[in-house]
Amino acid sequence: MFERIGFYINNTWLYLSAPSKVTGYDDEASESWNYLKLRPCAINDKNQCWDIKDNTIYSADSRFKVVHTKWYAAIAKDTKGFYTHRLTDSMNEWINTVAKPMNLTIKTILAWTFVDSSSWSLYYIQNNSSYAGEGALNYLYYNPENGHIAQYYNKDGSLYCMQSNQSKGEDWNWVSWQYYDYTIPRNRDSKYWEPFLFTDNEGFLKDYLGNVLTIAQYGAHWGVPYTIKPTYDSTTSAPKSDFVFSKDMDYYNRIAFGNLRDNLEYCPAPGYESSIISHRTKRTLPQQFSLTQEWIDRLYSIATTSNVEERGLIGICGVCLLHSYSMIVEMQEYAFGLPPSNRGYFFYIAFHQNPFNSFSSRFPLLAQRLQDSMQFFDLPYLQGENRLSRYRRSLYAMSLAMLPQYQWYVQNFSDDISTIRNMISNLLTYQNGSLFMYVVVRSDSSGTRRTAHAEPILRTQNGLVIIPTNAPNHTREQFASLLNPLTSVDEVLYRLSLEGTRQIYSLGIYQIIGIYENPLNLMITQSNCSGDGEHRRGSGTTLIEANVNNRIGIGLEIDKTYCDLAKNRLARDISLCL
Repeated sequence: MFERIGFYINNTWLYLSAPSKVTGYDDEASESWNYLKLRPCAINDKNQCWDIKDNTIYSADSRFKVVHTKWYAAIAKDTKGFYTHRLTDSMNEWINTVAKPMNLTIKTILAWTFVDSSSWSLYYIQNNSSYAGEGALNYLYYNPENGHIAQYYNKDGSLYCMQSNQSKGEDWNWVSWQYYDYTIPRNRDSKYWEPFLFTDNEGFLKDYLGNVLTIAQYGAHWGVPYTIKPTYDSTTSAPKSDFVFSKDMDYYNRIAFGNLRDNLEYCPAPGYESSIISHRTKRTLPQQFSLTQEWIDRLYSIATTSNVEERGLIGICGVCLLHSYSMIVEMQEYAFGLPPSNRGYFFYIAFHQNPFNSFSSRFPLLAQRLQDSMQFFDLPYLQGENRLSRYRRSLYAMSLAMLPQYQWYVQNFSDDISTIRNMISNLLTYQNGSLFMYVVVRSDSSGTRRTAHAEPILRTQNGLVIIPTNAPNHTREQFASLLNPLTSVDEVLYRLSLEGTRQIYSLGIYQIIGIYENPLNLMITQSNCSGDGEHRRGSGTTLIEANVNNRIGIGLEIDKTYCDLAKNRLARDISLCL
C-alpha cells in the first residue's frame, strides 16, 4: 500500500527516492536521468513509491525503471545505455513481505505569508531564518506520532528538528534545531509540535506546554521563529502565528479526526489500485430532496435531545452547533431514502437529555481535542486581527474537525447589516438541495450580553428552510411550523432575530459543497477500524504507525553491516546492495 523501500541507518529511517528533476513530482522534469537518493521517510512523497514486477523495480506509475551505471542506482526516461537492475530469486521472500510503514511522517513546507499594500510573498522557514524567491522552497518532515518537525541535511544524511526552549515561567523564547532520530518518546518533549485550529492547509503550531509558534514580520529578528504564551500580547514587530503547510497536512488532519469519530470510508484502506474507488457513491443532497414526515420526526428528535437544566458545551461547541452537525450529516448520508432510526451520528437520541454526555463517552479523544482548542479559539493570527475574523476561522476549523469528509465553504462572515442582507439574498439564488449552516451572534433576552446560535439552512424549491436546534421546549407541531419555507430577506432576518426581539451583531454562513476527496483515505486505517458500519469506519484512537493496516508492501532493514554505504555516498547516491 505504501510502496516504499526503507533503509535503517544510524537510528534513522531513510527511503529510496527518485530524483524529482527526472520524475517531475516536486520539481520541473528537466533531466533525462539521475541517481537515486536516500531521503527521510514521507508517506506523501511520490518519489518514494515503487513497484516490483518480474524482479525489476519500477516507479509506482511504471514510467521509470531502476537501472544502474558504474554500480550506482539510477532511473532514466530512456534506459538505453544503462543496465537494468534485477533482484535475484533469493529476494522473493523480501518482495512478498507484508510490511507496515516505518512511520507516518509527512513531507511539508512550513511557511508564512507577508502581505502589504504593494506585494504578497511566501517565506519558507529553514533553520532559524525565512527565505523567499527562486530556490527558497524548503521541505521539512513532520512526524505526527511524536510531533517532531525535522530538517534534512543532504551532506551527511542527518536530521535536525525544531525545539521549543520556552519554560513554564517565560512569556516567550527562541526555538532551536537539535539532532533527531525516529525514537518515539514516552511523553511529549520539547521537540513536540501539534497543529491546531487547522483550516485547509493553514493553522497554528503549539509546543508541548501549549506555547504558540510565532514569527516577527518586521525588525532585526524578522522571520526568526519563536514561541509565546497564548495570553502574551506582543505588539512589537507585527507578530504572526499563521503558518502555511503542504496540502497533505490537511489530508492527514482530516484522516486523524475522521478516525477519532468513525467517519472514514474504508476498513482496511484498499490502497491505490482498487476498483472500489471508481464505484464509490457520491453522497450529496439531490435537488428534489424534501423534508418528509419521517425526516421531520427525525430532526425533531435531534433538536429535543437537549436538557434545559444542564447547559452542554465542549470548547466552543454548544448544543445548537452539535445538533446542526448531526442534522447536516444525516441528511447528507441518507439523502436518497428514509432517515436513520438508530442512536444518532454523534450522540444517543433521547428526549430532554444532554447530548454531550453520550458524545463524550462515544468519542472521548475528539471531545478532549475540542475542549483543548477553547484556550486558542480567540487567539489572533496576527497583530490587530479582529474578533470577527477569529470567530470565522474557529468555526471553520471546528466544522472540518467534526465533519472532515465534506468540503466546507465559508460563504461570508460579516457584522455589516447591508452585507448580511446580501448574504441572505444570495442564498435564495442557490439550486434546490443546497445545504448551509448559519451562525448568528445576537443579543440575549436582557439585551446586555451577546450569544451565538447555529442552525442548518436547506434550500428547497419553495424557499429557505431553517431547521431549529436546541429546542427542548418545542412541541412537534411548533417544530414543524418553523420548517415553513422563507422566501424573502426580511422573513429570514425576522426569524434570526427571534421575531424582532434580538439585535443581530454578525452572521456567518457555511456551505456543504460535496464529498471531500482525500487520497489518504485509500492509504491509512488502523486496526479495529470497523466503526459503526458503512461510511463510519475508524478506531476512535490516535493514529500510530504500529497499528496501521497494511496490504502487500515492501519492507527491508539495511544497516551498514549489511551494505557498506560510504558516508560520502550516503546522502548523494546509493550503492547497489539490494
